[in-house]
Amino acid sequence: MTALSVVEAYSIVHCGECGVPFALNDDFIRERRRDHRTWYCPNGHSRYYPEKNETEVAKAAVARLERQLANRDEDLRAAKAAHAVTKGKLTKTRNRIAKGVCPCCNRSFANLGQHMANKHPEFAEASK
Repeated sequence: MTALSVVEAYSIVHCGECGVPFALNDDFIRERRRDHRTWYCPNGHSRYYPEKNETEVAKAAVARLERQLANRDEDLRAAKAAHAVTKGKLTKTRNRIAKGVCPCCNRSFANLGQHMANKHPEFAEASK
């Protein structure tokens, strides 16, 4: 005679609607938590596990981190573009000053340094 011994783990569950206690196989519970499918208590009330399982939580965290990374990339791109604009304006102003054009009053002077010191001393103070 051949004997077969089967050991299965069961958990006691209470129906959220009628409160009746009943046992469910742990593998069944694990599957329903994973796939969120509907199952029924012995009195016919539909039940399911709505909370996210570990895989869903991890996928949501990955998606959130990917969105944050994309936002940081966009912020960096915008900052680089703004920097390029500012650098261009600064270069244009330096070139005008090098050609003797006053950055404050847009007049040309042979000795721009002396003009800036005498007529626009606040400009020199602001750029320090």
